[in-house]
Amino acid sequence: MAQGNVWVLIEKTSRDALVPVKLKNKWKFKDQVIDEDTGQIINEIDLHPSWLQAANRLRADFGDVRELSLEGKDYILIELELSWQDGEIDDVIKLQSNRNKNFQLYTNSEAIALLNGASFAEIEALR
Repeated sequence: MAQGNVWVLIEKTSRDALVPVKLKNKWKFKDQVIDEDTGQIINEIDLHPSWLQAANRLRADFGDVRELSLEGKDYILIELELSWQDGEIDDVIKLQSNRNKNFQLYTNSEAIALLNGASFAEIEALR
């Protein structure tokens, strides 16, 4: 495992949803605009990344996106470093729903248990 402080479990169908604006502003990702004729970079534009795009760009810091299936649904699990102080964790919590596990936050030990095949009920028992 890498060096994040939180893991975000995202339903695979939501992996292309945009990250909260606070995270976009924190990471400040840029995409290059390339001239089709010359192949030269002519501009850079701000990118508001999806969860999957962000995870792939942050791979050097937090490792690869992990894919798993739990209780009949497919998920991706992303390790990140998010701040309580700056409200980043609160913005992810706002995405959560009582109906499912989309955008649930997990500790390192909980994420490892999920990756090793633990059920949601077993994770809840750890809390």
